[in-house]
Amino acid sequence: MDITTVATRDRPRVVRVTVSGDVDAGTAPMLDRALQQALDQGQDRLEIDLAGVTHFSCAGLVVLVQTAERCRGDFVVVRTAAAVRRLLRVLDPPPLPSASSEGVTAELRF
Repeated sequence: MDITTVATRDRPRVVRVTVSGDVDAGTAPMLDRALQQALDQGQDRLEIDLAGVTHFSCAGLVVLVQTAERCRGDFVVVRTAAAVRRLLRVLDPPPLPSASSEGVTAELRF
């Protein structure tokens, strides 16, 4: 699994975490650490890009839900891969926030 964290210059206090590869029980702790580090920066908005995820297990979903609960600002899933959507459709978890095409925070539902 690869994780890239970028604080944007054009949007201060926004950090985007991009994840690619497999997110499972073996890699979820690494994702959790990366997201916690992003939260520790005190950003107003944490964006998660999961478009490059090839496999997504329940362990990854647990990390996302726990991060959303810990986040003091906006927690937004901006893109998802088919592997992520497939698990979410099957499990029907509580909605995670998502960015709409207009840039307004909305709930991500499947």
